[in-house]
Amino acid sequence: MSPIFIFAAAVALVGFVLLVVFFGFLAVRPKKNLAAFTSEGGQVFVSRKAAQELIQECCQDLDQVARAKARVSIRKGALHTRVDLKVRRDSRLKDVTGYLQERIARVLRENLNLENVGEIEIQVTGILPGGPSQDRAFSVVPPKDRTVSAADSPENGEAIRPPRVD
Repeated sequence: MSPIFIFAAAVALVGFVLLVVFFGFLAVRPKKNLAAFTSEGGQVFVSRKAAQELIQECCQDLDQVARAKARVSIRKGALHTRVDLKVRRDSRLKDVTGYLQERIARVLRENLNLENVGEIEIQVTGILPGGPSQDRAFSVVPPKDRTVSAADSPENGEAIRPPRVD
């Protein structure tokens, strides 16, 4: 066999392998839209980015969370979520993460009408200085959109909103 034939065969083989790998990646690429529900007018989809933004906002509404980054994927018909958090130093990690897991699941079910909510994995990627305040440092502060009842109000009996620390 001539060396040119062997070289051409090797180049063709490498080209074929690269094409197979390229199309394999395209086939395994995650879906961009989630089928939320079907209404009388047809099926309703939610983009993965919209779901991620909703989860991030849900997390950042909590005073103890400084930053959140969410990623969603679909495995075995269920929506799985991974959230990377940076929390404030004075936060109780177990309380904050437990509350967020419950809240994220509720938001996905109620706001997006998703029925198959899978695992919600939370990873703390950083702890930042500061916290909401000394008197609330060791409890989960309700999100900024919820008011505290008059019974919980410290002095004047009026409903108050927890302050947001940015």
